[in-house]
Amino acid sequence: MQRIRRQARKQTRHGSRLPPGFCRRDHHRLTSLADNQAHQISRQLVNLALDHGCQAIAVEDLKGWRPKAGKKRTQMKARFHRWFHRQLVARIESKAEEIGLRFVAVYARGTSSQAFDGSGPVKRDKDNYSQCTFSTGKRYPADLNAAYNIAARGHVVYQGRGRKATARVSSQTPTRTPRTPVTLSIALATKRVRVMGICDSIL
Repeated sequence: MQRIRRQARKQTRHGSRLPPGFCRRDHHRLTSLADNQAHQISRQLVNLALDHGCQAIAVEDLKGWRPKAGKKRTQMKARFHRWFHRQLVARIESKAEEIGLRFVAVYARGTSSQAFDGSGPVKRDKDNYSQCTFSTGKRYPADLNAAYNIAARGHVVYQGRGRKATARVSSQTPTRTPRTPVTLSIALATKRVRVMGICDSIL
């Protein structure tokens, strides 16, 4: 990436834009590496769900998300962004369906900003963004808190259902924010179904 950035600075030092097909071979190489990683990581996650007896895998529905462009309105960050969430989610869905696990993409808003114990909004640490503080004063890993809420929303979808080999739920995004955010505390009050929640930042 440092080499690509140097080439980009050289191309744009007089105010011109990056030419069409800039670093095409590098982009193709990064895409291939991302695809290989998506296959390996998705296999590990699906195997982890099987080892723990999960009946479903839940992820955030971030379809349509696009990385922002880099500084000075360039497309460097957008073109070479290596956060391959959609690609990884597609691999997880395919592998889960093959072995009979249910798959669902849940509504994403509020999974990170709400405490899993139902105590309300959380505050992210300014110095350590991976940590958050609940309104009760308890500190907790932000990614783990979000994963609990993602699993809880998947749990609500599947509560009371048994495991079926061909069962699958398509991604459905509500048209507006729910009045009461679904958190782990709500799911614990219902019949339990093992659902593994995967946080996007963990991916």
